[in-house]
Amino acid sequence: MLEMVSSRSAMASAELLALAFVTLIAIGSPSFAQSQSAPMPVNAQPKSYGDGWECDRGYTRDGDACLAIIVSENAYFDDASYGPGWSCNRGFAESDDGRQEIDLPDNAHLDRSGNRWECHRNFQRSQGRCDLND
Repeated sequence: MLEMVSSRSAMASAELLALAFVTLIAIGSPSFAQSQSAPMPVNAQPKSYGDGWECDRGYTRDGDACLAIIVSENAYFDDASYGPGWSCNRGFAESDDGRQEIDLPDNAHLDRSGNRWECHRNFQRSQGRCDLND
């Protein structure tokens, strides 16, 4: 009977030791990961929340660097978390050769986005123009 109690005590001690070891590893891991992170590049700043860094306005992240965003005429920087980092000015749309002015047909106006057109009331879109409803 004494052997059984001694054996259970040894098992409990081994389990407790294993749990302590796993806890020590779990607590120590975040600090090890943080110490291995890359240094903050030029044109970057610490994130306003959480760990790490983010590129300054006008720059986009490319691996461990911040590259300048090229914004052509008729466009502006935007702070969207997706996309190229710029948007077209109102009345312009992206095209193969840059931002191009939107050509409004007769009886049309820019929609709310400012990047497309729609027909005035009582007109309907037909083959790139606005025809009077019959």
